[in-house]
Amino acid sequence: MKVAADSSRKGVLFIEIAYWKLATRFDEMKAQPLSPWDVKASLVARTAKNLAHMMGQSYANAVEACLRFKELTEELNEYDKHKVFELKVLTVLKRATTTT
Repeated sequence: MKVAADSSRKGVLFIEIAYWKLATRFDEMKAQPLSPWDVKASLVARTAKNLAHMMGQSYANAVEACLRFKELTEELNEYDKHKVFELKVLTVLKRATTTT
């Protein structure tokens, strides 16, 4: 559970970096009240719509993996969750930053 929550937070941080804006300032976040599921759905939709164009497909894939991490790993133990995070996020971002 902790790995999934940390991964979701990282996904939000990566979106904020891409937009250079706090997620709470996105127009869709101003609707009240927003459940955590609404926030996640909104960020996943924003990622699918714009992020690949702005930051590249690898970055968008890594962000989506962070946001959907709980669903991707719900049947796994903590060690395997860390391995999935390494594969779907860290390795992807590292590869994206070293590609010329």
